[in-house]
Amino acid sequence: MKCRFDQCWEGKCNLETIDDNLFCIEHCSSICDVCGNQAVKVCPEASSLICGRPLCENHKKCKWHCSKADIRKRRQEVANKRIQTYLRTHIDWTWDFKKTDQFNED
Repeated sequence: MKCRFDQCWEGKCNLETIDDNLFCIEHCSSICDVCGNQAVKVCPEASSLICGRPLCENHKKCKWHCSKADIRKRRQEVANKRIQTYLRTHIDWTWDFKKTDQFNED
């Protein structure tokens, strides 16, 4: 079986794969630069050189070549995860709202 990793501007890798894997020994450990999933291609952006960062099937461009809106969205997602983690670890969610005597100052 031939490796199905798409090398931008060159085509498929076409080296022999390892066992029943879809990728050769060089590309089976490649992970997406954006999300960390299995990479199947490289970033096609080019100026004088090809970017070449590994990407999965879900991403068309690496995190360096995304639009400003994509970057803002990703930053907001990271901020939300940090807030959720903080709330999970620092807030005592066992407080019982049904007990009214918690509000009484005797």
